Amino acid sequence: HGEPYSSRCSSTSRTARSRTSPEYLLRLPITVISHIILSPASPGRFSNLIVQFGDFRIDKSIDPHLVIYENVNKICDACILSLKLTTDLRVKVRTEYCQQPIVLVARNELYQMIQNILKNAMEAAVKSDKSDSPIVRIITNIVYSTELSKTVVSIKIIDNGPGIDDLIKHDIFKDGFTTNIPSEGRGHGLWIAKTLAQKWDGDVKADNMVIDGKGNGACFELLLPYHAVPEKEKAGDAI
Repeated sequence: HGEPYSSRCSSTSRTARSRTSPEYLLRLPITVISHIILSPASPGRFSNLIVQFGDFRIDKSIDPHLVIYENVNKICDACILSLKLTTDLRVKVRTEYCQQPIVLVARNELYQMIQNILKNAMEAAVKSDKSDSPIVRIITNIVYSTELSKTVVSIKIIDNGPGIDDLIKHDIFKDGFTTNIPSEGRGHGLWIAKTLAQKWDGDVKADNMVIDGKGNGACFELLLPYHAVPEKEKAGDAI
């Protein structure tokens, strides 16, 4: 189980820009630097996301040289760390991890999926009437998905925000849809996450959390096919 911590998030703040400056990065451990460089939150990131004339499109081709076994728990930890260092919202993130949730994907796209959903959850948590104690939980499991007809790694990202309005449930994964003001986002994040998940034969689902008949935030679930690491793979290859 990961330890909760407080982090701040804002893509436009002076603090966020200074934390990705060369001067700041040079003072960090090399492992942290690599997480930030690979993170979708940082400028100049490595990604198959292409910008053309102000529109996003996703490269759906798969380069076999970039596909490796990944431990989802470690990618989640890296995304949490990256958001803590590069953004400005105060949110506690709590983790509940299963053992060895391994997927076979391109690392940068796994970062992209998890980080987009996580950032969305953190933003929602601070908008609730519980804004004095915004919390996001990340839960990983290996389960059988009847929708995908296969064993999958489930990554649930749960916030204690206001939940998803029934009127927009069918729109939240559309490209360009956002409930934020224009300066806070362009509405690509969840669409990118779902499109990339489907590229890897997975999916992203969303629903409201209901406890004792009352709304208690939203749950976004990323599903990706589970892959056991072959014996021939060296221990530690799935990082």
